[in-house]
Amino acid sequence: IGEYNNETPLKIIYFPSPKIKIIGFYISCILSVIYMIYYAFKFRPDALYVREPLYTFHTILIARILRCRHIIEVNGYQLDEIKWAGGGKIRLAWLKLCETINYRFSDKIITVTAELKNKINEVFRIPLRKITHIDNGVNVDICQPMDTQLARRKVGIQPDALYVGFIG
Repeated sequence: IGEYNNETPLKIIYFPSPKIKIIGFYISCILSVIYMIYYAFKFRPDALYVREPLYTFHTILIARILRCRHIIEVNGYQLDEIKWAGGGKIRLAWLKLCETINYRFSDKIITVTAELKNKINEVFRIPLRKITHIDNGVNVDICQPMDTQLARRKVGIQPDALYVGFIG
């Protein structure tokens, strides 16, 4: 969706994600493995910081081969989300296996809620000392409260329409 454009002492690499319905997710999964392997061996990072990958544990394998730290960011409880979406038993079993491997072999797990931290601890038996909870944040220099009508004019949307938004 967007990239971090400010200076940072870290090398940040974004992997492209094709916008193709239905198969786009699967193509992204395959491409992410290829990109990850290429860039990991090219730059030899001190750590791999990844958002929780679904249905795979390739980032753990790459981190182990490179002998670098593996940090995983978890933004939701995937097993419940897949259950609610009607995922079958085999799909859920594979996802749980991948999550178990990812959580057990990561050096650190970062969650966006305290509830998620506790859920990972309870379901996967991951020690609490390995899981850090960091709330999502916002850049207050860019995002500041303002008059609703002014904000709508500024971004070019109808002043009286009802809008539903989602971030995440």
